[in-house]
Amino acid sequence: MSRFRCPRCPETLGFAKRGPLRWWQCPDGHGRALNFTVVRKRAGAERFRSFWTAVRAATEPGDVRCPSCGRPMKVVRQTVGGAVVEVDVCTGCQLAWFDDGEDRQIAGALPAEAPDPLAHLAPEDRLEVQQAQARLAMESSTVAGDYADTPASVSGAGHLGAYLGIPVEDGEPPRTVPAFVTRSLVLVMVAGSLFALSNADTTYETYGLLAEAPLRGGGLAAAVGALTDPNLL
Repeated sequence: MSRFRCPRCPETLGFAKRGPLRWWQCPDGHGRALNFTVVRKRAGAERFRSFWTAVRAATEPGDVRCPSCGRPMKVVRQTVGGAVVEVDVCTGCQLAWFDDGEDRQIAGALPAEAPDPLAHLAPEDRLEVQQAQARLAMESSTVAGDYADTPASVSGAGHLGAYLGIPVEDGEPPRTVPAFVTRSLVLVMVAGSLFALSNADTTYETYGLLAEAPLRGGGLAAAVGALTDPNLL
């Protein structure tokens, strides 16, 4: 939570928001502290460009200290409507301090506050509705996360493939081209496994990881050993 101090009084600045804008303001009405990003959103690109040019050119330290770091802020002067407005900025914290009313002169008026759809409710009813909305949002997020990776139109054998990590097409039209390469590779692996199991002794003697004969089987023993346990070679 923010512990920003008002540079005009000992009070702690309170957090405020309206729409997409967030800022800190003095509870006694001395002014507001706005991040440069918020100033840009509120003022618009063209008006902010003029403000930013003045910020970069500012070198004179003022008597106002940054609400965040406590260092003296630089004085930025801009002419608005024929009057010179002085704003205090801290480039290190990317923070601007506007005395009461200065933010409207530099950045324009705040956006209109959206109507509160729960304003007609009693405080206890309002709190109950807000809590229910929060629970619903959490439950919806949990459900969405559980099904985020589940294809919407996969059924039957496709489910088994999905659970095993095999890519499953979702929403694509059926394809009539057989997967010859994949199926052939599966047949070779199955045949090789069956042969090795049925001839365990011969397989071990020919292709086993024998350190004293790494070139057995045309070097296959050495290759398998390097892949599985290099210390055996």
